[in-house]
Amino acid sequence: FLKIDIAWVEAYLDTTSASIVKRVAAGDYSKGRARTLEMALLDGDPMLLRMELARGGGAGRFIGATRDNLQAAVQCGSMDQGTFDELWPYVEELLSPVDRRGMEKDDAILYRIDGSSVRIVYVGPDGDIIVDGTYEGAEAARGFVGSFVCRETAFSEDLIRSAWETDGS
Repeated sequence: FLKIDIAWVEAYLDTTSASIVKRVAAGDYSKGRARTLEMALLDGDPMLLRMELARGGGAGRFIGATRDNLQAAVQCGSMDQGTFDELWPYVEELLSPVDRRGMEKDDAILYRIDGSSVRIVYVGPDGDIIVDGTYEGAEAARGFVGSFVCRETAFSEDLIRSAWETDGS
């Protein structure tokens, strides 16, 4: 249900979170409802976030934005600075094949959050797996969700607002 201009982002949620999102988005958009939706998503577990790129290009900007959005997750409190400091070198190294290859239209990045585990899989348009790695840590897993939905992230307002602009499928 989430859309931004450079990628489609889909969130597959647990039953409880999905029912909250459906109920909240059934009413008119308001900042309060947006905050409720943000909080429901931050509490969702398990969750699959899937981002499909609408265009290709160099990966440096994407990797920088990933870092900035994970740092924003620290600002919103979904993970602490120490967790970020431990997590970021792993993510940076994990994404190094994407940095060397570049990004192509229709590439997909999947983040599977389940309890204290986050699995990151980057798939090319032909189905080739470019990256596949797992990081263990409950706070890091919540931080990845926060990097998408916390108000402090670069595109969270558009992502959250899009829940009111789709049919929920």
